[in-house]
Amino acid sequence: DMFHIGGDNMFVIAENLKYAISTLPPDSYEKPIYMGGAMSRVSSQTTFCGGGAGYTLNRLALQQLVQSFKTCWVSHQSSDEDRIVGDCLWKQGIHCQHNVDEYDETRYHPLHA
Repeated sequence: DMFHIGGDNMFVIAENLKYAISTLPPDSYEKPIYMGGAMSRVSSQTTFCGGGAGYTLNRLALQQLVQSFKTCWVSHQSSDEDRIVGDCLWKQGIHCQHNVDEYDETRYHPLHA
């Protein structure tokens, strides 16, 4: 199972997302998947999947994310959920996989084009 998380101002072409998921190697579902448009944090060398285009998690990554909320950013109140999710997953050793097509073009467009 895959879960796509995004805001109310996001547009997804479901067939394109379905195709992107189908290009993942079959054994990749045995480990956490966190994919989207990778963005770098200015203050550190970590990356996170930008929330503008949303990001996609498999069941294993989602379960680890939920578990991490017990200790990660417990009392933080902010609208930058993409950075918070990215930090919590990074601490679990799960990094944003920048997803590109066969032409090396990004499939997730986190910024206004």
